[in-house]
Amino acid sequence: GYLILAENLYTKNKAVCKQVQNWNFGPNIANCKSVKYIAKFIAKRINMRFKIVKTKSKIFKPETNFLRLSNNKSKQYLSWYPKWSLNKTLEKILEWNFLTKAGNPKLVCEQQIKQYLKDQTI
Repeated sequence: GYLILAENLYTKNKAVCKQVQNWNFGPNIANCKSVKYIAKFIAKRINMRFKIVKTKSKIFKPETNFLRLSNNKSKQYLSWYPKWSLNKTLEKILEWNFLTKAGNPKLVCEQQIKQYLKDQTI
């Protein structure tokens, strides 16, 4: 997404250049999950147990129960769409972490980038 944006800015695509707000390249709404979901997903795959401790502290007051970045502008102006689901993305993060500890990080990055570019949009 960032490479597509950079290309459009470099070539001075007028529709893209007129946009003054931030650009988001996040998941579609169906792939938006809670931090708890992500923590459980990762913990399960690395055989780790954790415990959630809720406090009644009033120090932190959340602004909302659901916070999400919209990728609509990236879709509309850049024709960018997420290719991987959240679960596949998390699997790739874990794969990257495991493989880079055991081997060549540059090679792992190149392989994952090639697979990402080859995969179809979800």
